[in-house]
Amino acid sequence: MIGQRRALWQVGFALVIVNFAPSALWTRNVPDPTTDIEAEEIGPTRSRRGRRIIVGLAGAAISALGLWYVLRDLHFQEFFDSLKRIQVVPLIGAIAVYWCGLGVVRSFLIHHLLRPVGKVPIGKAYKYISIGFLTNNLLPLRMGEVVRTGGIAHAAGIPFTSAVGSLAVERLLDVAMLGLVTLAAIQVAPLPDEVRVTALVSGAVFASVFAFFIIVGRRTLAEREDDGAATKWRLFIWNNLVRFTAGLRALGTARGVLVAIGLALLVWLLALSTMLLRLVAFNLPPSLPMVLVVLVSVGFSVTLPSTPGYLGVYHAAVMFALELLGVERTTAATFAIFCHLVDVVPSSIIGAVSLTLEGLSWSDLRRKTRVGIHKIADPEGKEP
Repeated sequence: MIGQRRALWQVGFALVIVNFAPSALWTRNVPDPTTDIEAEEIGPTRSRRGRRIIVGLAGAAISALGLWYVLRDLHFQEFFDSLKRIQVVPLIGAIAVYWCGLGVVRSFLIHHLLRPVGKVPIGKAYKYISIGFLTNNLLPLRMGEVVRTGGIAHAAGIPFTSAVGSLAVERLLDVAMLGLVTLAAIQVAPLPDEVRVTALVSGAVFASVFAFFIIVGRRTLAEREDDGAATKWRLFIWNNLVRFTAGLRALGTARGVLVAIGLALLVWLLALSTMLLRLVAFNLPPSLPMVLVVLVSVGFSVTLPSTPGYLGVYHAAVMFALELLGVERTTAATFAIFCHLVDVVPSSIIGAVSLTLEGLSWSDLRRKTRVGIHKIADPEGKEP
């Protein structure tokens, strides 16, 4: 018994090390947004190295805490017995629905949101979504969003900040749909009052932000030239605001708003379907309350910047949701671990294939991360 627990903790510790090693290797060449290009050429400063160490240790601690919550009472024999009961066909169906359905629809959503400012092919959008997932699996703080935004901006031939605006709408729609799913879960599942209040407040806030985006999307702002009257930073902020609002133009018409909401709804209906198939694959009751609660937990665990591959955070969120609904601890832990693998392994493979098809290398992705950060932080718009 003790030997089994020690082995499980060794596996968990190895996962933390393996997950944060690529992050350390990558970010040694990624600039700090507060430094200029010239300083970056000299090499990393002691203060920046210290900040990166702090971020890495904090992420490792969060992952370790989440894994402790999942593995603390898990035994190898019970774990493998749960694995033997997995149904392969529904599991393959869940992966197919996600990547052949949800991924394609999300590509159409990005294509629609960017259409007023630049045309990005559906295939390009799909590949950069996949590359973004791969990067998120390797790096903390959702750095894949920077890579994805930079790649899509390049493919569409638009300013980086305009791509940020359009993809901000996409993320806002995701959070709004997550709020709707949470409200639905509140109606059918016995959730704590704190969760109910948080869902209602969050829903009201994001509905207000979306309404503001719609209003801004109907306005056309013009960039200003450097006439010497405005300071460099004031001009920089204004012109980036103009480019950002240009990315909201898809919401400038009623048809644009309806299409965006319709595609976002379809994305989340497919997400519900893939979660339903996963529950079936693990012989868990595919009830509406369980599907909604687990999806809400997964949604919130991956929404905020987090650890590479959401290691530990994802597992703890899924397990907490299942235990809340009365699922036995070993089954819940097995589902959380395997569900994470089902997300990370296919996304890493498809992301690597997309990387190859685009003719990119890891150094190219590192450069896209540099460019993305500096296009936000450098008022003179320099590229490394």
